[in-house]
Amino acid sequence: MASPADQISYQAGALHDLVAGVQADQWANPTPCAKWSVRDLVNHLVGGGTIFAASFRGESVEMESATPDMLGDDATSAWDGVIASFETAVSAPGAMDREVVLPFATLPAQVALDIASFDLLVHAWDLARATGQSFDPPDNVVTAGRQVADTMVDGLRDGDTFTDAVDAPAGASLMDQLAAFCGRTV
Repeated sequence: MASPADQISYQAGALHDLVAGVQADQWANPTPCAKWSVRDLVNHLVGGGTIFAASFRGESVEMESATPDMLGDDATSAWDGVIASFETAVSAPGAMDREVVLPFATLPAQVALDIASFDLLVHAWDLARATGQSFDPPDNVVTAGRQVADTMVDGLRDGDTFTDAVDAPAGASLMDQLAAFCGRTV
């Protein structure tokens, strides 16, 4: 039987490679997330992972108005540490049997994991685009992400979290179609 961590394992590995592949002169690059540079985006991933891991462990967490720098001098190690903590937290006995209290909602554990998985997937695409790297996730990972997107994105189209969907070009990959649905220019 697969563990809950398997749901985010592809994204975890892909993001390790993408973060490790950021060149020194790319950290200030803009991303498809209008308000974030590459460094801001990776910091969001590490901060979000920290919040989700703590929440799955049953710890009380609060969202700060601005995420403090969580990357230090080694963003790849920061990412690897937080994703390992998150994978351990979701795989702990009973972790998937309770509600998870996040700063923005209290959700069944599976729903919280689905949201985290989707967030990691879309932001991996964002990071790849911002740094000129390749990101071609398997169709089953993208299909799962699209199922999550279909249930929540329209309600979050505030111009900040998500913008209006855009048309993906003919022949676009499933991932590019998902990114376009989330308001990213493909």
